[in-house]
Amino acid sequence: MTSRISFFKMIKSDLKRRLWVVSLLFLGFFAVMPVEMMMTVERLYEDMTHGIVKWEEIILTIVYRTGAGNELVIIGVICSAVLAAFSGFSFLHSSRKLDLFHSFAVKRERLFAVQYVSGLIVFLIPYGINEILSLIVCVINGVATRAVLGSMLAGILIHLVYFLLIYHVVIIAIIMTGRLLVSILGVLVFCGWSLLTSTTINYYISNCFHTYYPLKRSVPEKVFDKLSPIQQYFECAGKDLFYENSSVGAELLKKGSLNLAIALAEAAVLLVIALWLYKKRPSEAAGSSMAFPKWNPVIKVMILIPVSAFGGILISSGYGNESFAWVVFGILFAVVVGHCLIEVIYSYDFKKVLSHKVTLGISLAATMIFVGICWFDLVGYDEKLPDMEKLQSMAVSIEISDRYTEYLMETKDDDYYSYNDKEVYRLTHGQMTDMTAAYQLAKFGVENEKTDYFDTEENIEGTSIFVSYMEQGGKELTRRYIISYDQLKQCIGLLYETDGFKNGEYPILNLDVEQTAMNKIVFDDAYHSSEEMDLSLQEKKELVSCYQQELSKVTYEEMQPENVVAVFRVLDMDDCMMMGDCVIYDSFEKTIALMEQYGYPVQRIPDEKDVASISIYNYAWEEEMNASGEAEVAVEMSAETIFEEPEDIREILDALVNYESEEYLLENGYEVDVEINFEGEKGKHYLNFPGRFKKDEVPQCVLDAYENR
Repeated sequence: MTSRISFFKMIKSDLKRRLWVVSLLFLGFFAVMPVEMMMTVERLYEDMTHGIVKWEEIILTIVYRTGAGNELVIIGVICSAVLAAFSGFSFLHSSRKLDLFHSFAVKRERLFAVQYVSGLIVFLIPYGINEILSLIVCVINGVATRAVLGSMLAGILIHLVYFLLIYHVVIIAIIMTGRLLVSILGVLVFCGWSLLTSTTINYYISNCFHTYYPLKRSVPEKVFDKLSPIQQYFECAGKDLFYENSSVGAELLKKGSLNLAIALAEAAVLLVIALWLYKKRPSEAAGSSMAFPKWNPVIKVMILIPVSAFGGILISSGYGNESFAWVVFGILFAVVVGHCLIEVIYSYDFKKVLSHKVTLGISLAATMIFVGICWFDLVGYDEKLPDMEKLQSMAVSIEISDRYTEYLMETKDDDYYSYNDKEVYRLTHGQMTDMTAAYQLAKFGVENEKTDYFDTEENIEGTSIFVSYMEQGGKELTRRYIISYDQLKQCIGLLYETDGFKNGEYPILNLDVEQTAMNKIVFDDAYHSSEEMDLSLQEKKELVSCYQQELSKVTYEEMQPENVVAVFRVLDMDDCMMMGDCVIYDSFEKTIALMEQYGYPVQRIPDEKDVASISIYNYAWEEEMNASGEAEVAVEMSAETIFEEPEDIREILDALVNYESEEYLLENGYEVDVEINFEGEKGKHYLNFPGRFKKDEVPQCVLDAYENR
């Protein structure tokens, strides 16, 4: 037995051996923490003197730099964990050093503890000193606010937790291997296997299942994300809640406590596993590739399956031919090459390159089964339609509708993908208990998949729809279908009349006017261009409330382009547009009357007497083939055509509609500018009124003008 004093002497002796690591890490952290902080503060103060940034922006930047989201510090912590583990446990790769260490009258647990604790100290000394230096820089420069201190405390805790997690993973990789190169490969496998597997699975599912639409992250995807410590680290450290708009660090940590608790629990479990493996590791494993040969087949199969499946992606997509034959070739190539490399690494003998063919066969069979199921949809994923009787509600988002509406990302749930703001909002807020129209659209989509409708029929125009099925038990399924415009027209009228649909389509219907800070309302019609309305706060509330009531009752037939009379936009305190354009239709009698009462009468199309000229641009769309044989759409704007004859102006004005209309209902290619000269309250006015033509309703004078060019 060794005494307590001898334990600390052993740590002290080991630290002397690893002094070079401490020095290297100190220099690295010194460069990316206090030095980078000094440069940042100096630059920000200089920008503030020139009026480029404000004090609040300076603090926000410092909060980010001192918090967990600083990528340079994250990389430094990862490198520290790797260096601390390898510098402490690399003796396991040398028979001579291993015999020397194990010749001491010290239990293996004590030897493990010495290397482990000294590795922690190797990291904590340079990191801790540079955190203190960074704090001093903040204090000297007067930026050590509560937000900065809170973010710094949060960052320290996050960096420490994930250092432990990565440190333990690297230690396990070293213990399970007997050579330095194999240990490095082991670290790469432990940290990158889940990312490769998740990426490969997502690629095949998203490319093979046509109706696959991941509104939320799947359970397997979330599990795989948790299997890579580095991926966890970047995801946790990059969350806004750790550094943005923060004033109290403890509150931020409370919000992220679950992720940290999970990471800390994982680190504790891995530490126990590492100690157990160290005690079980045979001394003769030094110099061998793997310390526990019984695990070789399992590890090999786990590596070969995602690698071979990814090889099918790489070969087929890399050469621009994603046919099944090339995918199979890529799989065969990758599984054979991967098998040979792993066997050489295991044995360090090229003569055994084709050994253990059983694991090769298992890996190939498992990969082909997975790829075959996805490629040929053997589970019938695209053709499944949930039983309507088992659903409690549905929601539908039509891709081509409402191009002028802003959909804000309300949810902060990690389950949701952040880039699907429009679909997330619509499918979340637009749930309908009357599923007649939504279910019929879904049936059209499934039938189109079964019959390859768009592959067998020519010149069929269509659009994507996104459907959410909410089952009785609360489980949500989401799908993406392709339907034709004719199929859409059969259901869209009923869809707009169904309770709940418009709440997803129009965020303004969910706006609480009493709790919303409305700064400005700007107004557009034939004689107003983004004109700020001079209204009191109460008048703004009345206008928006009136609009909400009429929008909730309007039918789809009343929302056609020719019925658009005006548009208004609500701006917040930062003059940012809220929820996009609020389109006023001619059936909105109360809203129009209220605006006229406020002194803003609306007019859909300019009066003929005020029109000086009309300029029309026609965009020519041409489809060409590139070198790879793929279709490319070239857009070329033809020369401007000006119409000044009264009869042409009248014909164009009769066909003109407000450009704030559904894109798929408008004629593609034509853009119209109407030059208006009129007498207003402030004298002579000149403006351009932008408009479009309805589909297949281009005036004959316009068609003749471009035909004769």
